[in-house]
Amino acid sequence: MAAADHDFLGSKSALALFAVGGIASLFTLAGWPTGSLALKGFGIADYPAWPLTALANLFLAVALLLTGRGHAPLRVLLIAGSVAIASTALAEYIFDLPAGFDRLLFAHALGTGSTNPGRPSPLACSLIFITALAALQPRTAAAADPVEKLQDFSLDQVQITDAYQKNLFAKDVTYLITTLDSDRLLAGFKAVSTGSNPTNLYGGWESQNIRGHSLGHWLSAVAHAYQQAKGSESEQAMPEQTRCT
Repeated sequence: MAAADHDFLGSKSALALFAVGGIASLFTLAGWPTGSLALKGFGIADYPAWPLTALANLFLAVALLLTGRGHAPLRVLLIAGSVAIASTALAEYIFDLPAGFDRLLFAHALGTGSTNPGRPSPLACSLIFITALAALQPRTAAAADPVEKLQDFSLDQVQITDAYQKNLFAKDVTYLITTLDSDRLLAGFKAVSTGSNPTNLYGGWESQNIRGHSLGHWLSAVAHAYQQAKGSESEQAMPEQTRCT
């Protein structure tokens, strides 16, 4: 089962649905001994929810509510009970067996108005099998230890050892410190502080109303470069400006 499915089984929405299903099944079962049409048929006399169907649904609802909460033996027992009900009913349909099993619950109340009073229909049996299969899927437990989760880490915990990558890193640092002119990156800020028009600006962002944007990226890049090289041989080889950042 996909991770999203596991998450759904443990969500509050799923628990609410399982609880509603279980309560509805209980009401249906209560309608048979009491003779309440409103309960056993939800007000529809010709289409009652048969007691065996309601019992299988109740077993599955409780099993689903217990998913991921332990009680594995009880869950398996409940699922097995629902599957046994559906399997027996389906066998009666396939082999045209007598309807003795159908009258195990509330035989006096079932009457003879139906060909198979009390028996789950083939469609109901199929739905029971599908739901039972879903209930058997173990829910993925949440990580109890934060160490098991993905965590951010400092760049100084990673060292570049590959010669090719070290060369690329050195070129990046040279570009940041030597190729890019920090005075030109600061030109807009200096102009604003003195109330003058900025000159000697870089193009692109720096020539538009969002000038200063590039400096933020430059500062982040230099800080990351220093953090990456800190404590390694590369730190001593870096320009003095970077080591003072």
